[in-house]
Amino acid sequence: MTTSQTPSPTVSAVVLNYNGGEMVMECIDSLLTQQPGCTEVVCVDNGSRDGSAETIESRYPQVRLVRMLTNRGFAGGMNQAIEQSRGDLVALINLDVVLAPDYLELCAGALTANPGLAGVSGKLFRPESCDPRILDTTGHTVYRNRRAVDRGEREPDEGQYDAETALFSLCGAAPVLRREALEDIRLGGQYFDEDFFAYFEDFDLCWRAQLRGWSFAYVPQATATHFRGGSGGKESTFILSCNHRNRLLVMLHNDSPAALLRHLPGIAYTELRATLHMLSLRPAALVKAWADFFRLLPRQLGKRREIQRGRKVGWKQLEPWFQPYDYRVSTIVRRARQRAQVR
Repeated sequence: MTTSQTPSPTVSAVVLNYNGGEMVMECIDSLLTQQPGCTEVVCVDNGSRDGSAETIESRYPQVRLVRMLTNRGFAGGMNQAIEQSRGDLVALINLDVVLAPDYLELCAGALTANPGLAGVSGKLFRPESCDPRILDTTGHTVYRNRRAVDRGEREPDEGQYDAETALFSLCGAAPVLRREALEDIRLGGQYFDEDFFAYFEDFDLCWRAQLRGWSFAYVPQATATHFRGGSGGKESTFILSCNHRNRLLVMLHNDSPAALLRHLPGIAYTELRATLHMLSLRPAALVKAWADFFRLLPRQLGKRREIQRGRKVGWKQLEPWFQPYDYRVSTIVRRARQRAQVR
């Protein structure tokens, strides 16, 4: 008598490059040394002008390079990369991430073991050389004021995040996603909403997946280093405006009106603080954020209708994920309390 085994899923690794220099080469090197290897590596170049696309083309003949004439942002570039890939699982890797050799194997194993998972990600570290190492992210913690923050960010790794756990959403730096789930949550033909361009698009995708009944998980054995040098320009008018606008778009897409009303004081206070900060730092960014929001509003309302028509999960099932946010303490104290709760 013979027994049939379920074939292992194929894994595509996709990288989005924009003026990545040698950093993107280190990322690709880490993908090409995965054990076991991934099925394919696809690199989409978002109109780089630093010669990195030419270097990738000459140095890595085994990498499929897709060159775009203009920068379509993280959302547009990653959509193109996913479209170009063929694997059952798709690893979306930032150009400033270097994976441990078993990262994809461990993430693929977790997805294979649980068909209800839309995606997983591992434990990402900052590049500082110290003992214990400094954490970058172990997934997102989400709050009632609709902030999504990187769990464990800047904390020393002392084992406080060594347990596998369910997550509401994943950081977009190195998630491994199930293609079936990506196809299930496409919005107007797009995986990531390209109106976002960059920032908060990972939170939005995960929230949409949750509404469709998918879940996410953290795999602590899978490790990587996140240099956080690939996006750049975080204080520019454009990036600040994207951050502010996109947080509003996430709520517009996914939120419950009743829940928004119930949590309105915290949301309004957070919005006021962000507004005052931008007014003092870069008022032009605030003007651009709101101008873009209202310009996009008609199309975004149509996308909300599409999302809400397709949802399978109500707010009551998702509400426990949204934690109270303590405004009375500093970020450092808040993170220390989170660590104590984990222990």
